[in-house]
Amino acid sequence: MVKADLLLKDIKLPKEIFGVVASDKLLAQYVYVYLNNLKKGRHQTKTRSMVTGSTRKIYRQKGTGRARHGDIKAPIFVGGGIAFGPTGDYRQLKLTKKMRRKALFYALSLKAKDKKLFLVNSALVDKVNKTKQAQDLLGSIKLKGSSILILPHHDKAQTFFQNLYGLTVNEPMALNAYRVLQAKNLIFTEKSVAEFISLFKHE
Repeated sequence: MVKADLLLKDIKLPKEIFGVVASDKLLAQYVYVYLNNLKKGRHQTKTRSMVTGSTRKIYRQKGTGRARHGDIKAPIFVGGGIAFGPTGDYRQLKLTKKMRRKALFYALSLKAKDKKLFLVNSALVDKVNKTKQAQDLLGSIKLKGSSILILPHHDKAQTFFQNLYGLTVNEPMALNAYRVLQAKNLIFTEKSVAEFISLFKHE
């Protein structure tokens, strides 16, 4: 049974953030860029200039009847350098601020459309001072799958919720489209949703 007054259903959320028509193309692009930028690019192979070995021409240019070759470090030989292998560099991809913001709004709108976005009473969350209380409070909603709880910046309740299994605690400023899409459920408090909306008030 859901704790009385925990879920708030009468508060209207701005449609320009939580009610826009999602673009699958932009969301796919955002996820691709986000995952690409997590890569470290540490794989590297040696080119012919890096391989240890003689630079002497292996045999004379003409008169042998064999193919022309240079030194033994050429990529064609076993133990030679690698041609066109990974260099250890990686390409950092970028999206504009406007595209990142739109992707976040699309992801939030999908959660709202699927009824996986919940708004809870800040007064009840503020009363939590133990992890057991936090577990009982959210357990009453009976959510299935991974969830993200968005709490206001430097909220003391973060300490009690962050150890719960399957729950990630985020501040409004740290929320991004990838995290929203990854989670099954998204939980805002009254205070955190107000803080989140205020971030985009003047944009």
